[in-house]
Amino acid sequence: MKTEAVTFIISGYQKDLPLENNQAAHAYLKAELDHHNIGYKTVAGKYKGFEEQSLVVVGAWTALLLDLADDVGQECILMLDANREAYLLYVDGDEQEHIGSWVTASKAEALAEDSWTYCPALDSYYVVRP
Repeated sequence: MKTEAVTFIISGYQKDLPLENNQAAHAYLKAELDHHNIGYKTVAGKYKGFEEQSLVVVGAWTALLLDLADDVGQECILMLDANREAYLLYVDGDEQEHIGSWVTASKAEALAEDSWTYCPALDSYYVVRP
């Protein structure tokens, strides 16, 4: 998943909500991205110990993605810069937190982490390392 552009990962899933609500939020995000003609890939992952489906979006869509994340009750989105440095962008302000470097990992390494992403198209796991 190396890219020369900014990449975002956004999810509609929330730990405390029933599966139906999470699936509806995920569908809403996909429909909104489709409405704006923004391409995405579906990936699986885990954030803060909670497994979820997420969407990978490439391009400079920061404001729109933060608005969509806010619409589905998310606290933040993950942004990867062209150098694969990872940042959390929070929906409640201009704060951005550098959390490390986005790297490939073995399945065993990734699943041992509290947060990871799996791209089925590439059969690859990714984690953020400080």
